[in-house]
Amino acid sequence: MIIVSYYTKNTPYETVINKCLIPSLERFNLESDIQAIDDLGNWQNNTGYKSKLIRDMLLKHKQPVVFLDSDATIEQYPYLLYNIQDNIDIAYHHFLWKKHWRNEIDPNEKHQLLSGTMYFAYNERVLKLINEWIIKVDENINVWEQKTLEDLVNSKTDLKIENLPAEYCCVLMQDNSIPKYINNPIIVHHQASRKYKNRRLWT
Repeated sequence: MIIVSYYTKNTPYETVINKCLIPSLERFNLESDIQAIDDLGNWQNNTGYKSKLIRDMLLKHKQPVVFLDSDATIEQYPYLLYNIQDNIDIAYHHFLWKKHWRNEIDPNEKHQLLSGTMYFAYNERVLKLINEWIIKVDENINVWEQKTLEDLVNSKTDLKIENLPAEYCCVLMQDNSIPKYINNPIIVHHQASRKYKNRRLWT
């Protein structure tokens, strides 16, 4: 298994990845492959590239990959990611919006796919899924890439899916605190998009 990510050159995300993810990978001596890409024009296009990056990394390394967003920090050794069973195709956190942001438990709430921490096996089912994801992202440029992937995953019946614990995709609160229901975060996402999503600071 190898950890993969990317950033847009000459944008604030280049600073973000050098402050957050890369030092974390070095701290735990984790094998990784980080790609620098040209700015594709806006935040939506740049995040949409995630689908192509994951496909290319699977084909390049011919082994499972874990994708992490550039603003992630690895706080503890991520043992779980290195012990996902061979029969699992994709793993991600099943995010409950009300639980996270409002501290409310709604038994009828449907979970959302979070794409900040994701595991992908190297097999034909997964490659087919990602190729479909790439097409859908290109066809629906105004739809968030993780929503596009979620819809695709939910339409499949042949995928083996694992729910990653919230500790592996810990999204910081608006005040940059750890949510109260997460006691021991392993991978923290610092939500750089809150600051940079709607700002063209690099033009």
